[in-house]
Amino acid sequence: MTHKKNRPTVLVVDNDPAILNLLKEILSAYEYLPILASNGEEALEIALKKTPIDLLLTDIKMPGISGIALAKQFSILYPEVKILFMSAFTLPSTLYSISGIKMSFLQKPFRPTTLISQLKTVMS
Repeated sequence: MTHKKNRPTVLVVDNDPAILNLLKEILSAYEYLPILASNGEEALEIALKKTPIDLLLTDIKMPGISGIALAKQFSILYPEVKILFMSAFTLPSTLYSISGIKMSFLQKPFRPTTLISQLKTVMS
């Protein structure tokens, strides 16, 4: 897979196939390159292949490896990666500074424009 500088790569992790497909459509339409994983284990397999990833967009509550645990492991493999959590649950603000990882949060459901706006903020 070639990594195009002007097309940031976003690893999208969610155990809901409908949400994965929706996010793939949105990200592709806005010139992002989405890579999809249906759980934390699959996301780590992708990470271990040293696939260039600019941003991790992950659901928090998933079976197996949670989004939080995934983010912690990801920040070790990719210290420069940006992280954007998404969840249907409201989260305490204490979540945002786990082990010094810079991360942001997006409340589900969200509009495509809200997602893209948040992605641009996190990436800058």
